[in-house]
Amino acid sequence: MSSDNSRHGDNSLIPPARLSHAVLRTTRLEEMIQWYRIVLGAEVLYRNDVIAFLAYDHEHHRVALAAVPGLVERPKRSEEGLVSCNIENGITRC
Repeated sequence: MSSDNSRHGDNSLIPPARLSHAVLRTTRLEEMIQWYRIVLGAEVLYRNDVIAFLAYDHEHHRVALAAVPGLVERPKRSEEGLVSCNIENGITRC
């Protein structure tokens, strides 16, 4: 898979240099797929009703989104969830 982002109509999009095998559970599979397509310039490589694998390069997936049956949406003020994540894009600013 190419990292050419012109297919999304945004030549300013720069995918991260390092992001590997992030797996996220969600009650909003379609919304999450669209978000990662826009933000990372990712393509859906495989999808069924429960899981979607997305990548923006040669990897078989960079992000997997899982709509686990029985999963319930967390309350908006929940203290659970992702706290920190580092995504490198290879750009150095001076």
